[in-house]
Amino acid sequence: MLWHRIRGLNRAYYSVLVIVVSAFYWLYLLLFGSVMKPPQGLTYERYAIYYLAAICALAVRALNSSTKSHQLLRPDFYSNHSTAFRDVSAAGATILLVLVATKDVRISRLFLFSFLPLLYVVLFFCHRFLPAILVRIFFSSDYMQKALIVGPIEKAERIENWYNQMSNLGLEASCFFQGFSSNGEASYSLNPLGLSNLERIVRRERISQVVLLEPPAKLENLSEIVAVCNRVGSRLLLIDNLPEIFNRRVSHFNLFGLDLITVMEEPLEDPVNRLMKRAMDIMMSGLVVSLILPPLALLVAVFQRRQSPGPLFFLQTRSGRSGKPFRIIKFRTMFAKNNSPARQATRNDERVYRFGRWLRKTSLDEIPQFVNVLRGEMSVVGPRPHMIVHNRRFEEIMASYRVRAFIKPGITGMAQVRGYRGEARTDSEILERVKLDIAYVENWSLWQDFVIVLKTFIQVVKPQRTAY
Repeated sequence: MLWHRIRGLNRAYYSVLVIVVSAFYWLYLLLFGSVMKPPQGLTYERYAIYYLAAICALAVRALNSSTKSHQLLRPDFYSNHSTAFRDVSAAGATILLVLVATKDVRISRLFLFSFLPLLYVVLFFCHRFLPAILVRIFFSSDYMQKALIVGPIEKAERIENWYNQMSNLGLEASCFFQGFSSNGEASYSLNPLGLSNLERIVRRERISQVVLLEPPAKLENLSEIVAVCNRVGSRLLLIDNLPEIFNRRVSHFNLFGLDLITVMEEPLEDPVNRLMKRAMDIMMSGLVVSLILPPLALLVAVFQRRQSPGPLFFLQTRSGRSGKPFRIIKFRTMFAKNNSPARQATRNDERVYRFGRWLRKTSLDEIPQFVNVLRGEMSVVGPRPHMIVHNRRFEEIMASYRVRAFIKPGITGMAQVRGYRGEARTDSEILERVKLDIAYVENWSLWQDFVIVLKTFIQVVKPQRTAY
């Protein structure tokens, strides 16, 4: 019920918004034509194309109802500004695309680029005041529904802000029912006596909506609650407590007619997303391997020859995607005669030669890994690959450690740009790194990759305190 209300509010709002934007567009065009008086006049047919482009952009934005409606119901400045800015950005990008594609020279650029800032003002005030007006129209007293909150009192306190928001959709949380056992003690088992009390309260208070904060302790009682609601003509809403059970966010989806639940989002399982990330990897690694790696390798070779003769590169087996081992390539920063290559580097480590310290501090010793990226063994951005022996230790500290291996390891990552790079000295540091790696797996986006690359470049120029 509530979902249909919020979806309907979104549709009605954007239908009204189309009318408002249409009126504003043509009125502003008439005013612009009368004030500016173009020598050749205004060809309204040409301007109709850009009007349709703006309306189509708003229509596409309206389709994202799950996010849009939640923002529209928040009467705060930031939400109103954010929604208006995104709407104008979508409209402006669509108009610019049409302008570039058609190479239109008869359209007034001054009109288009003065219209968009004014459109932001119009949309801001619409987002600020119009939803409240529509709520009063659609969800007046005739459509106001009394709600009964059923469940543990501590959970009722947690969702106080939620049912305050739901009042915008005509839901009035008028009373709370915890349920009582036969001896009068507070309980949520909803035994037969509790069910009869529930039915009596719903009838007496004329409850239209019963909200279960969690399933009852005995799941067989759930069908009895449904029967009670059907018998008294009340709607039933059950708050999903699976995130609490799994201790993480869950997603629901339907696949070939079967309703499924997953406890983890994986954007990079989308082949289009993988293709975009791989294209970015090839583009960046191709430039680095062809333009930066050769002169840098020559510079490193000169200093190595003077300070620490031996091989230019350091090769080591690391764990890749799905735990598949591969040989990582780095500039050698330690003396060639290193008897403990598996030990993590520490501050002022005696195994690191002088120029190697600078390479490690600036992360330039990682540049050869762009060859691994070209080979497809790594990505530019992703969880850092660890040695096999370290993986075994980290798995003992965090049970979900292997989740980070769902995607390719990276040269840099979310954990590194947030200060977790270099030596992992404590278990808490390892936990924080792994949490950030898993957050990256679950929330990947191409834009986030660009941001991480930019922050990594800044850290190369201005190294962190933990870089050594």
